[in-house]
Amino acid sequence: MILKTTRQILFITCLATLIASRIGAQNWVPVPCFNVSHPLTNIDPIFVDSLHDELILNTTTSYSSCNIKYRGVFAYNPSGFRAMDLGLNAYDYLNLATGSARTYGCITFKGKTLFGGMFSSVGSNTLPAKALALWDGTKWDSLTYTYPNYQVSTRGSDQSVYGFHRYDGKLWVCGVLDSLGGVSGKNLYTYEGNAFTARTIPITTNYSVARLVTYKNKMIASGLFYHYPSFSIFRLAQYDGNTWSSVGNGVQGGVGGVADMLEYKDTLYIAGSFSKWDGNKGNYVMKWDGTQLLDAGFSSDFRGWWVVYKLIEYRDKLYAFGNFTDSLGGQKAYSVAYYEKGKWTFPKDSFGHIIYSAAVYHDELYVSGAFKDINGVSVPCLAKLRCPNFDAATGCISSLSKEAIEAKKIQIFPNPTNGIITTNLEGEKIITNYLGQVLLTSPEKEIDISHLPNGVYLIRCGNRFGKVLKE
Repeated sequence: MILKTTRQILFITCLATLIASRIGAQNWVPVPCFNVSHPLTNIDPIFVDSLHDELILNTTTSYSSCNIKYRGVFAYNPSGFRAMDLGLNAYDYLNLATGSARTYGCITFKGKTLFGGMFSSVGSNTLPAKALALWDGTKWDSLTYTYPNYQVSTRGSDQSVYGFHRYDGKLWVCGVLDSLGGVSGKNLYTYEGNAFTARTIPITTNYSVARLVTYKNKMIASGLFYHYPSFSIFRLAQYDGNTWSSVGNGVQGGVGGVADMLEYKDTLYIAGSFSKWDGNKGNYVMKWDGTQLLDAGFSSDFRGWWVVYKLIEYRDKLYAFGNFTDSLGGQKAYSVAYYEKGKWTFPKDSFGHIIYSAAVYHDELYVSGAFKDINGVSVPCLAKLRCPNFDAATGCISSLSKEAIEAKKIQIFPNPTNGIITTNLEGEKIITNYLGQVLLTSPEKEIDISHLPNGVYLIRCGNRFGKVLKE
């Protein structure tokens, strides 16, 4: 009897130790309350509405979760999840009242948030809105009623707005578009005053313009476009305000494609699904220094089904997320890797499936995708990093107390501001949006942010951080 009891105690002790070690190694945790009921549910993409200080999540189907009902898009903030007047409605030609609608991006626009994507109407009253709609934090507004002819063509499902970008004092809109605001064009437009202007990249084949970023005062565009037969521009192009030109040799090959671009420590990183075999300078990730494309050292092994979907800068690391399972030097990688000090590291966290997107919100890193578990623990489609300070071997290094967190904050005043802010710290300050994109750096205590759109911004100085509202 004593022996049996002893064995039971030993078993319980070992089990408790195993559970404790497993929880301790769990770098990623589910977001409270969120759950999915459909096995094919994906969350893709996620991004931050800086004007309303919310994390925006997108699905292609209608669901009820966390006591809310939503279609296509919904929001998350520290108070929990909320519906956005039910959300988006599918294209009419599909004859579906719900689902198959999505948003690909948002930007602050005339005091509201402008959303772009693939949808035919918005809100519970199905207000007509082809691929563009305004959100004031409470209700949707169709741009048709705000500005004459402010819609894409009604040609069908291939009409989508993929993103927005501000460059050269203009709002740029990209996607798969044959007209915008009554102006015929091909996938790239600018908005100036009250009218759209069609923009043209000097190419012969243009299936889409998917992503726009600014790097060294030039706008870099990526997408499924190229110039035939010279292939002088291939899936990447740069614009200096007057003319378009190539970005090195571009992204070559039949498999190759660009999924994301991000500036990190004065270098533009370009991610997607491409290989050195086709004349590219790297597998899955390359870097552009303004003169030449270079190998970013992500992988020495190319497998056609791998993709790096998203790049995020967080706590001085460059994160890569996607669909990959092993990489350089025999290290195991399960859809997440990070880069710092010239080296890629692959944490031991095992995501059960693909990570499609990521965003930094309230200085926390969120990921979304098609995964249903992490390290064998149920985490459906949406997770956040439990501890921002960790390494691949030991997981979470420390858990900060509330007092320690407060001590790490930068004092910023005035806050809110409409222009110049003052901080209490010496050293270089880095100001980013909630996507992790670096907007400016300054060694001064006084920083002018009057040129930035209204919204919430993050400020880092060393290992200290803070946020400021510009209004």
